[in-house]
Parts: sequence; structure tokens; C-alpha cells
Amino acid sequence: GFDVTPGGSKYPRMPSPIDDMGKVKAWFDGYDTGVLYADHHVGLIVEELKRQNLFDDTIIVIGADHGENLGELNVWGDHQTADEFTCNVPLVIRWPGAKDMRGVNAGLHYHFDWAATLID
Repeated sequence: GFDVTPGGSKYPRMPSPIDDMGKVKAWFDGYDTGVLYADHHVGLIVEELKRQNLFDDTIIVIGADHGENLGELNVWGDHQTADEFTCNVPLVIRWPGAKDMRGVNAGLHYHFDWAATLID
């Protein structure tokens, strides 16, 4: 376990301070757990859409408001810098009937760009 005294973390998946490699591993494992949790629930939504025969008529958009520093620039679990780790955010779109939308668009986009396009 981790120290839950002042200066320690009462959240074992988010140790603070991160001052040894064991806590680095715990922090990464905790971050990965959050990603797994979100992925699982997106999967549940997709399964339900399929169960209700709505999947083929549903546009799915998954995005984020910012990236996360995972030790880059010695910043852990924060997004306080204007760097590639913070500013490079995911945007995943599943569009019914699209032949193949896989790929990476390296252009500069703002969130309001895709929302307006989707509505249009």
C-alpha cells in the first residue's frame, strides 16, 4: 500500500508524490485502469446500440479536452503545459456507411470545427 499520511496519497492509483519507480508504475497502472474503464463503457454503449438495431444509424464521436503529461517534461498526471503531450488530443469518429475512415489527420483543428461540421 501507499502512505495515507499527510503528503501521501489516499488514492493508491494516483500516488503523490511520485518519488520512486514503484509509484511511477502505480500511477501508470492507475491511468491505464481509467482508460480500460472508459473503453469498457463505450463497448457497453456500442453493444446496446447493436442490440436495439441502432448501431448502423448512429454516428459515434469520442474526443478529449486535452492530453495528459505522463512524465514528459517531469510533469505527472497534469496538463499544465502547452506542448505536444497536452495539445495532441484524440478525436475518433465512426460514421455509418463510411467505407474507410481510418487514418490520422495531422491538421490543426479546434473542437468547435468538428461539432459544427457534424451538425451540418
